[in-house]
Amino acid sequence: GPENDNSGPTTARMERIMSEYERKYDNFDYKKNMLWIILKTFKFNIMKVVFWGVLTELIAVFNFWYSSFFVRWLQEDGENYQGYLYAISFAILFYTTQVLRVNYFFSSNYLGINLRKAISC
Repeated sequence: GPENDNSGPTTARMERIMSEYERKYDNFDYKKNMLWIILKTFKFNIMKVVFWGVLTELIAVFNFWYSSFFVRWLQEDGENYQGYLYAISFAILFYTTQVLRVNYFFSSNYLGINLRKAISC
């Protein structure tokens, strides 16, 4: 089917999907089904996006919750190695979260298209 079609730019893929729907259904209502056409064109995997979105947000929230303990120690006693421990551990956790987010967004799985390919065409 058209949802497995990777050839050509996005507009061409959308045109193929539209013509396929026209063949399948006699009176195809574009206004009603435009969102569905767009989702199909970008091969939008809602469950995958929700899963990764929730996972990265949970990690981000955990980062701030986890680092708040070190912040408290920092406030109590400024000249403490725990301050450095806080800074290092928070930096590592926050960095991994952002890398997860950015890599997932630019991977070919996000929205089903490779953004690097899409930008170049």
